[in-house]
Amino acid sequence: MRDPSRERRFLDTAASRGLRPAGRTHVEKTLRELSSFFSRSMFREETARRPGLLQRVDPRARILVTLLFLVSVSLARSIPELLAHAALPLAAIPLSRIRPVEFLGAGFLIAIVFSVLMAAPATLNVFFDGTVIIPLIDNGREWRYGPYFLPSV
Repeated sequence: MRDPSRERRFLDTAASRGLRPAGRTHVEKTLRELSSFFSRSMFREETARRPGLLQRVDPRARILVTLLFLVSVSLARSIPELLAHAALPLAAIPLSRIRPVEFLGAGFLIAIVFSVLMAAPATLNVFFDGTVIIPLIDNGREWRYGPYFLPSV
C-alpha cells in the first residue's frame, strides 16, 4: 500500500532540490512535437482536398500566376492599384473554401503586416519632388527604364 506521508516527503525533498516532476522528458516533448506536426500536416491535406477554386488549378499554373502577380504589384504606382491587387487574394480565399482562421494561422497574418510595413513608405510618400539630401548615385542625367525613373542629381 501507499504511504501518503512518505510520498509527501519525497515530493517536498524533490521540490527543495529544484528537481522537475517526472513526465517532462525530452522524449515526451519530441513525441508531442511529432504529433503536432502530423496533426497540422493532416489538416493541410484536408484543406487541399476541399472542392475550391485554387485546389482545382495545376500547381505549375499557380506558380506562374503568382510570379505574374508579383510583377504586376511591383509595377503598381498608386494606392488604388495596390488596393485592387490586395482585393484579389482576399477574394480567392472564400472562393477556395479556406477559412480565414486557417489562412491567418498559417503565418499569413505576419506576412500581411510585413507587406504593409514595407509598402507604406512608398505609397505614403508625399514628397515626390523633394530635395536630395545625400545623393547615393551621381549620374548627372536622368535615367528611365520602363516605368522606373531615376532623376538626375
